[in-house]
Amino acid sequence: MGERTGLTTGPATRLVDRLEKAGYVHRAADPHDRRKVIVEPVGRPDELDRVLAPAGRRIAELLGGYPPEQLAVLFDYFGRAAEVCRQAAEDL
Repeated sequence: MGERTGLTTGPATRLVDRLEKAGYVHRAADPHDRRKVIVEPVGRPDELDRVLAPAGRRIAELLGGYPPEQLAVLFDYFGRAAEVCRQAAEDL
């Protein structure tokens, strides 16, 4: 999880604790390594979809104002920027 989120062990554990307490995920033992756990989603939380829907609509409206060639540049940039940020976090 730390590789994908850029979080160290402590913050990653606290994040999973909060998600588990809210009922979004549960932990399962890794069958191959007893030091690890697998974090599994608990269904598809309707409340989360409801909460995120307004932001999704606004983003869709914003992106709808760009022609396809500019969208391609934006998506390329954000994909590449995310990788650069991930690498920078690893360097820290």
